[in-house]
Amino acid sequence: MHLPISDEAKNFMTYDYAELKDLCKQFLTLVSGILVFSITFTDKIVEFNGLPRWPLLISWIAFIGAIVLCGLGLGLIALAGGQAVSGGQSYRIMEYRAVWLTFGAGLSFLIGLAALIVAGVLKMFIDLPLRPGT
Repeated sequence: MHLPISDEAKNFMTYDYAELKDLCKQFLTLVSGILVFSITFTDKIVEFNGLPRWPLLISWIAFIGAIVLCGLGLGLIALAGGQAVSGGQSYRIMEYRAVWLTFGAGLSFLIGLAALIVAGVLKMFIDLPLRPGT
């Protein structure tokens, strides 16, 4: 038995669902890669006995937050897809929440990226000799 799917639900599944799902998957790959990269090369970015460690820790927390928010958005858009094909009407509300979770993940990623750049810049300027020849 095949349930009829409305044209609006078909458009949702074709465009909104597919695009947000792909965006979330690619974004999760990017953020987790940057997180692993920054953890791997921590000793090159900062020394953990000085000032630059705080921006680095903030960036890690923000990256983890971005991963969690995007994962929640991906799960919610998957639930919305299930609602859309089964004839449920609440898929638009789920889609709206998934989009906002994904925006939150993007904002968290930008905060993490900015904090990572601050940590690198602080490391660069703190390691500069104060006088020529020292």
